[in-house]
Amino acid sequence: MNIFAEAAPYLKDPVILIGLVMFLALLAARQLFKARGARPHPHSSGSRVLALTLNHGFVVGLLIVAAGGYLKYLDLRDIAAAVQRGASVPREVDFGFAELDPGLAVPVPSYKNGGAMVLYSGEEFGFHALADGPIPPIELRAGDHVQLLPGSNGKVKITGPLNQPLPAVLLARGSRTSLPGEAPPRISVKVQVFGVARPK
Repeated sequence: MNIFAEAAPYLKDPVILIGLVMFLALLAARQLFKARGARPHPHSSGSRVLALTLNHGFVVGLLIVAAGGYLKYLDLRDIAAAVQRGASVPREVDFGFAELDPGLAVPVPSYKNGGAMVLYSGEEFGFHALADGPIPPIELRAGDHVQLLPGSNGKVKITGPLNQPLPAVLLARGSRTSLPGEAPPRISVKVQVFGVARPK
């Protein structure tokens, strides 16, 4: 453990610095006063104030250092707690956009990580589907687990083996058949995945 690295955040605090400077300055003055053998007049008010300052002022400085250190400790503890809370708050870990033809399973491309999107158990799969006509039921296949997406937009929870990447595949139910000269209906799906830190 590097003691200087541990103490660095405390030494930057102005309250601690003021108390430390006061403590060292008065301690040095007290020692210098004693070394010279100076003895103030016992009945002089100025001498009594000087003696009181030299004898007890450095103690006050030490108390300021201790109080500042305690307050700084509370600040650092609160910051660490906030960071820890932030680490467990779900955030966007991936996003993508898929074009679906009815009846064809389509891997979801990952716009954040590149390649095909993968999901992890516990994450939330957010989706928003658009189409020129009625939107057919859409399946999400996360590995071996298949679930029907509820409506045209929303979120579903991913289930499966822990810490194992699950390929994300979408399938719009229905047939690709269309009237002569017409393209089959296409469905566009915007995808956002929310979760905490993924396994490395």
